[in-house]
Amino acid sequence: MAKENKKVLIALLLGVCVVLIALSVFLNSSKPIDVKEFDVKFIVDVGGIGIDVDTSVLTFGQVNPGGGGKRTVVIDNSHDFPVEVKVLVSKNLLGLIDTNSSFVVDAGKNVSVPVKLNVPQDFELGNYTGKIKFEMYEIG
Repeated sequence: MAKENKKVLIALLLGVCVVLIALSVFLNSSKPIDVKEFDVKFIVDVGGIGIDVDTSVLTFGQVNPGGGGKRTVVIDNSHDFPVEVKVLVSKNLLGLIDTNSSFVVDAGKNVSVPVKLNVPQDFELGNYTGKIKFEMYEIG
């Protein structure tokens, strides 16, 4: 009888531990303190190039198959603590957009983040759009 009580007690303690760990993870899952989101636009076509100077959109203009481009996004941290920045790219642009997936920006600093577009040689011609999002989380 004592062995059965020990087993029940151990199972109960294990269950409580699992619940506490799950609650801890759920309650500590932080929300971003700031988000910057940009539309990404480009045209895949043969011949010519496209240039756009709009700073609110990451426009790569016209890109030849097998070509690409590079734009820079500046992330400012106006807080008095460091932030971790997580970069999220639209599913339809995965494999085409190359950038750091996460990085840290110190308090009161800014970081220039290169965003590269690489279009495969056999990529279908056409107009493409998507989004890139920079989520900032408090560290510590």
